[in-house]
Amino acid sequence: MPASEKSKSPKPRVRRVIEEVASPQTIAPAELVSSPSGVSMEDEHEPVVEPRKKGMNFKLVFMITILTALVVGFILGGVYVYFTGVRLASEPEKTPSPTPESTVVPTPTPEAKEEVDLTKYEVSILNGSGKIGEAGKAQDLLEAVDLVIKYTGNAASFNFEKTKIEAKKGVPTSVTDLAVSALKDTYDVDSKIGTLASTKEYDIVVTVGSSSAVSGE
Repeated sequence: MPASEKSKSPKPRVRRVIEEVASPQTIAPAELVSSPSGVSMEDEHEPVVEPRKKGMNFKLVFMITILTALVVGFILGGVYVYFTGVRLASEPEKTPSPTPESTVVPTPTPEAKEEVDLTKYEVSILNGSGKIGEAGKAQDLLEAVDLVIKYTGNAASFNFEKTKIEAKKGVPTSVTDLAVSALKDTYDVDSKIGTLASTKEYDIVVTVGSSSAVSGE
């Protein structure tokens, strides 16, 4: 084609197209897509480990502890019973000693003394010592204990050493004992009481001797 034709040929129109280019954005790493059950995708390939049942283990340990304690208790109890039986068998049996019973000794009740009417018994005093005034002296001693003196005089002899007391059988012993106790501190009184005949005038006769209780002469 000639050059003139080339120059006359129409120029193609160029349409400017402006394209919007989005700015490059940082792409975040792909997030793990959660499964509907809430388990991550990575967990789907890992083995599922079930949690241990702590309650079962505690009960097992508790039961073992109880059984062990029971076994140990039975063993210790058997050992204690065995050694106790051996010790009791070796010890001699003790015989209880009888408790002495206290004997109550009854206290004798003092008998009430019979009241004696001294005025019923008449007393005669004879001086057998040979000493003047001894009959009157003995009278004072006997009247001091309420004995009734009816007569005083001299004895048939003056050779009496001990003072002698005589009484009829009906005279109580308490009356003659009273006469002895009244004279014994002054005279050497014979402890043997003589017996008077029932025909005698007086119930009691006291013969004063020469021996006194102080000197013993």
